[in-house]
Amino acid sequence: MGDRETILGEIAQQQAMVERLDRECEQARERLRAFEASLGDDTASTVAATSPTTSAGKIALFRSLFRGGADVYPRYWENPAPAVVAMLPPARTSGCAGYVRSRE
Repeated sequence: MGDRETILGEIAQQQAMVERLDRECEQARERLRAFEASLGDDTASTVAATSPTTSAGKIALFRSLFRGGADVYPRYWENPAPAVVAMLPPARTSGCAGYVRSRE
């Protein structure tokens, strides 16, 4: 019976923790709603105003978001038969950029 009592005690502890976390979550949601309400409806115009409009600005934004090697950049790829278009990172396999060995 000792094991059963131990397990029941653990269950009670976990239930208490879940209740505490539920209260904390609700408090965090209330704080979040208050922050969102203090912003008002200006958030959409702020985002649009700060979005880059030039190609150079968009490339700078892309590079800042996807930092990595300087040699990593998107490459346009097109397969006309099934009309598939994609942007892929170039591969440096077999000595030429963009070459990807197919898996057989």
